[in-house]
Amino acid sequence: MRKAEDPFERVLRFIPNEEEITFMRAIRPLKKREVNRVYLRVMRDFPPIERPPLYKLHRHIRCGLMHGHLYEEEDAQAGYAFVLRSGNTPRAMLYLYAVEPEMRGQGVGSEFLRELLANYAAQDGLYAEVEMVEHARSEKDKQTRLNRIAFYEKLGFRRVEGLYYSIYGVEMHLFYKPLSAPEHPDAAQAARDAEALYRDVLRPHEMIHLKAYPI
Repeated sequence: MRKAEDPFERVLRFIPNEEEITFMRAIRPLKKREVNRVYLRVMRDFPPIERPPLYKLHRHIRCGLMHGHLYEEEDAQAGYAFVLRSGNTPRAMLYLYAVEPEMRGQGVGSEFLRELLANYAAQDGLYAEVEMVEHARSEKDKQTRLNRIAFYEKLGFRRVEGLYYSIYGVEMHLFYKPLSAPEHPDAAQAARDAEALYRDVLRPHEMIHLKAYPI
């Protein structure tokens, strides 16, 4: 005679194991009322020289020069991004980009950036800035910069060769990912694009801090 199944065991059969549980993540535009809260994370993730003052962030978003995005998992924030756009170039710039510390190293950053690239598919392409490895302050900092380069290259970004690029004294490599147009800009075009993108968000006397030219 077949033993009757325990009702409790029947319920357990429909509860997924922990490793089977997946969380839905989604990208969405940053709302104006959320800027102050997200800026606390920007302060955590970027040194003062690499982030704009809060009032400028508000102004750039209000004027449509910068677009903010949140990447969320259920009700929790997984990451954020700010992208520069200009009517003077069909290419955009990934300006600030970060994933929550507890979610790093789990593929969340790659998922987020793929979603972000899909959002900008109508642009010719997207630039990204990475601090130069040669000027790392320590072995740990050097490895962090190498990891960033590997991250962007894995997602199809390629370094713009023959370009000197720095902003506020921070020397960087400029990487580029083609989107709607397959061509990669050369150093001269990338320099013009960077100037066009930053000219909209920097005051005239601040533009001296951007140096971009072919070498």
